[in-house]
Amino acid sequence: MKYLHYILTLTLASCLIGIWGIPFIGSERQTDSTALVINQHSIPAAEIEARRENSSYHFEGRREFLEDLIIKELLIQEAQRQKIDQDESFRLTIKNYYEQSLIKTLLDRQYRALVKQFDEKSIVEFKDNFVCQYRLNIQRYPDQNSATNQQATSEQLVTSNYFDLPEDIRDIVVQLAPGEISEPIAAESHYIRVLLVTKNTITETPTNQPAEESINLNCEEELLRQAMNKWLNGLRNSARISLPKTYATPEN
Repeated sequence: MKYLHYILTLTLASCLIGIWGIPFIGSERQTDSTALVINQHSIPAAEIEARRENSSYHFEGRREFLEDLIIKELLIQEAQRQKIDQDESFRLTIKNYYEQSLIKTLLDRQYRALVKQFDEKSIVEFKDNFVCQYRLNIQRYPDQNSATNQQATSEQLVTSNYFDLPEDIRDIVVQLAPGEISEPIAAESHYIRVLLVTKNTITETPTNQPAEESINLNCEEELLRQAMNKWLNGLRNSARISLPKTYATPEN
């Protein structure tokens, strides 16, 4: 739609002079309930006002909005005359746009709902993670059975501050106490388990530590990210999913 609006804006600039001085198309066919008729298509006054109120583009006045609406409708009618709306590629594009819009609306609602769950106390409590240094043993396994029996093929010792860890590792360590090991986690071609060896408070303030306000914002964003991931994982874990055989096992 944004691309279409760019086209309409350019078209409008070239057509305004020619259209401005003439009556609107089909004005003689208007009825009490219809504000605009373009060829065989009627647009009621209520719909016009609804479109204007919900438009993301700022129009200087009613006349400019109507001119834009007329050109847009003419282009749509021409596209339908050429049967572009019946092309499979067009149908797939519309389907993808619809699905993305649906997902975005859902995620926006879920995000707003989660924001209400976190108060200043929860942010302060979570901030303890920010001032800690973690020593981890990341163990790699070729398959789930080996991971369950803790038969690791390699181990990697990592010492890092919280926000320097990858997101997936951060999500694991916040659930562990020193000495605890995570459940097996599937990666692209293997499984891993994370052992939290130590978690020590940093006593010296780093020279590059951000301001307190920035730390609070980072903590709030991290809490929301983890809450969203937990919600998404809950949807996945409660679903019945059957993968094709070619995707059922990790790649070698």
